Amino acid sequence: MNQSPYYFLTNTDIEIWNNSLDCDCEVDECISNHKLCALCKKVIIFNSYEACQPTSQYKWNIDHIIPKSRFNELTNYANLRNIYNVNDKKNKQITHVICNKIKGDEFNPNFENGFGFINNTNI
Repeated sequence: MNQSPYYFLTNTDIEIWNNSLDCDCEVDECISNHKLCALCKKVIIFNSYEACQPTSQYKWNIDHIIPKSRFNELTNYANLRNIYNVNDKKNKQITHVICNKIKGDEFNPNFENGFGFINNTNI
């Protein structure tokens, strides 16, 4: 698929991208095109958004830190993080699709990313 991620992402999604962990590699377009996965801390490439590059090893999506399926159960933790709605941008982070699948619906309140570190050997 040759469409830009801008075709699929909302303004809030773009804001989540912009506020994500910066990459500091030596590639010229790094500042605007690279971020780091919130779970494995490896490079994510903007144009590899999963709807645009579904077969890329760098494909990414937006993860709910406190999982949608468990939000009601974990409301106390959400409130501690000043998150009052499952889709609040404070409850979202960019991750590789594979990292998001590994995290699943787990939540560990001891980590800012809601899970901990994933050793992603696929990237």
